[in-house]
Amino acid sequence: MNGARADAVVFATPAYVTAQLLRDVAPRASRQLAAIEYAGVALVSLAFARDAIGVPLDASGFLVPKPEGLALTACSWSSTKWSHLDKGAYAILRASTGHYRNEHALSLGDDALVALLLDELRDVMHLRGEPVEVRVSRWPASFPQYTPGHRERVDQLVDTLRVEAPGAVVTGAAYRGIGIPALIRAA
Repeated sequence: MNGARADAVVFATPAYVTAQLLRDVAPRASRQLAAIEYAGVALVSLAFARDAIGVPLDASGFLVPKPEGLALTACSWSSTKWSHLDKGAYAILRASTGHYRNEHALSLGDDALVALLLDELRDVMHLRGEPVEVRVSRWPASFPQYTPGHRERVDQLVDTLRVEAPGAVVTGAAYRGIGIPALIRAA
């Protein structure tokens, strides 16, 4: 930047990216940022005829507890959550997979991943037939993990940045919440 100066810099990148950017400027903060772990996530969006779904779509979806032993971690009923996606005779489901420190499902090819999640959804939601449309989206290292003590570690990171790099601030899903309302509050 040819010596350009700024009063502040806002880092809205994943913690591991911010760690690299601050490596030479704030080494302790960089190490704190690099310690925030991430899991990868894959989303499989499926369009099904409504009459092929054996449960009422009367909520926004469901979460699957890890002890259930499924690759499926959640299913959002997109066409119920967002009216602009309501396609009348068809419903859009968005199945999620990816577990912290167990990303086996993400290593599968698209066809195998879709087959695995469809099999589990058939059991859970009593789906019949095949989806009329499928889309797979992969988000490697995208889901920050809030392990015990996370809040305190983030507070320490903020304090470290104040000392090592005054004017440098971090924001994003890795710190004070993943959902959009949490991100708005934190920003």
